[in-house]
Amino acid sequence: MSDAPKHAKHAAPEGDGADGKGFELSRITKSGSSLARGGVAHAVKPEVLSDKPTVVQKLHEFAENRNPYTPPERLYTDRTSEGVSRLDGTALSRPFDLTMPAKIVMGIAVAAAAVLGGFAVFNVADTVLNADARNQAAFEDVLSREVSLDLPVLKDIALADDATIRGTLEANGAALVDVEDMSATGGLSVMKLPADVDPASALALWAGTGSVSVADAAGALHGAWLLNVEREDYVSMTLRYADFESGDEAAALAAAVTAEGLDGTQNSEISEDSSGNTIQTGAVDAGGVMFNWQVSVCPLGEVFSIDGMPSSAMYVGVRFTQQAS
Repeated sequence: MSDAPKHAKHAAPEGDGADGKGFELSRITKSGSSLARGGVAHAVKPEVLSDKPTVVQKLHEFAENRNPYTPPERLYTDRTSEGVSRLDGTALSRPFDLTMPAKIVMGIAVAAAAVLGGFAVFNVADTVLNADARNQAAFEDVLSREVSLDLPVLKDIALADDATIRGTLEANGAALVDVEDMSATGGLSVMKLPADVDPASALALWAGTGSVSVADAAGALHGAWLLNVEREDYVSMTLRYADFESGDEAAALAAAVTAEGLDGTQNSEISEDSSGNTIQTGAVDAGGVMFNWQVSVCPLGEVFSIDGMPSSAMYVGVRFTQQAS
């Protein structure tokens, strides 16, 4: 049997640092990127650092205001500490005093505004406070015009045809305006207007669709009248006009009876109808045919809704109705 050690196969090679006692010496050698233990080399992968920032780095950069999606307003903050963000107040430290040219321009603007404001306030106050006085003055000026009423005498034209009635009225100086075409029923509807009155405005006023001042209403009604003649089973005639001169209902009633040539003392009476109008009724012979007549009077302001219309202005209606034979 050989005298070689039992574990001779593990004997250190020559020149490998055996201690001469027959025991293997283990050693660790570093060669390149390999680590040798017990004479056996084990490969070790080198640590590679990534260029991609870690989550901690991202959070740190976000806290340091380096986020690429930082809102624009964050760019104008003064970070004097890590925990506090302060707005940049340097713009507020500039002087607030106006320059002399700016003061001059502002003074001129204030003075102009004061003048215009005072003028506007004066006009508004004058319009509100003096409106009634101006309307009354305009109303009186309209009534001072020299216009003739020239009322048609109904009993004289009651039996005439439409052409004859129109000719008679125009011969007396009346400028007639057709109100409604009643030729299909054998009737007539005309209005007499002063020469300086717009027919459209007057017709709208009589129809109740016009909205005018008291002065304009007086201009359209003073010296004007409306005549309707209907012929169906019998003759019916209606005359309407405004009376600005009589002053009250009794005087306007008496004036209408006189203008129509009616006898207000025989077979007539004065009363009040269901609408509160003062009326007088009677009968008259017109060319051998008897007609019943009625004159009614009421304040003009109750017929036309016109602000400022004086209570002395009266609305007068005269109606002729043929008696049944």
